[in-house]
Amino acid sequence: MSAPSILTARGLTKTYRTGGRIVPALDGVDIDLAAGETLAVVGASGSGKSTLARAILRLVELDAGTIHVGGRDFRRLAGAELRAERRRIQMVFQDPALALNPRGTVRSVVADPLRVHSLVEAGGQADAVAALLDRVGLPYAFADRPVHGISGGQRQRVAIARALATKPSILVLDEPVSALDVSVRGQILNLLLDLQRKERIAYLFISHDMGVVRAVADRVVVMSRGRIVENGSADAVFRSPRSPECRELLDAVPALPGR
Repeated sequence: MSAPSILTARGLTKTYRTGGRIVPALDGVDIDLAAGETLAVVGASGSGKSTLARAILRLVELDAGTIHVGGRDFRRLAGAELRAERRRIQMVFQDPALALNPRGTVRSVVADPLRVHSLVEAGGQADAVAALLDRVGLPYAFADRPVHGISGGQRQRVAIARALATKPSILVLDEPVSALDVSVRGQILNLLLDLQRKERIAYLFISHDMGVVRAVADRVVVMSRGRIVENGSADAVFRSPRSPECRELLDAVPALPGR
């Protein structure tokens, strides 16, 4: 990895107590992410990958570990400093139907972070929303449509536009295409790749689908039971997987297209 890390996490540890047992969700996880890079975090259900995504965003508080974003100790920030730093790292969830307010309009959903973070003057909000919709391939005519009245792929484009509103350097993408029809998945993946090429946004891409991962990832980490069991370039992982967990994920994909 030639570019310096904009996200560095070390020793991330998180346990849950279930039925009198302590279950490790994260067990000493280390990751690095560079500007303009896509790091895919893959694993079966329960491997800890989604917990990792939420921990990076401080939606889950860790038992131990350090997270540095742009050189700042993210876990030590609070109040206004934390809100300001959170603008740099945004999340796109798996199911846009659940992530977006179904009673809102596209305009209100996309404008919400602009308002919360006071990013534009009230008079400039319409232009800002129009620019964000254009970046994700939606016409401004969509602005006044209700969220519940557009398709799943269009909703995910709206979710991406909302995430881009704060001009983040990092997007955490938690299974961003798994809830979409197969015919729409490629469109959203191509959109994400195009945005990355133009704007050097780094992606932490959470997935269980190795076919999708091969289309987007520069590097891959494989998780199992809260630990990283394999870590390498996408080419190396797909060409010569070392862990049984990775081989099992690959065996579930009958044919893998090249990037």
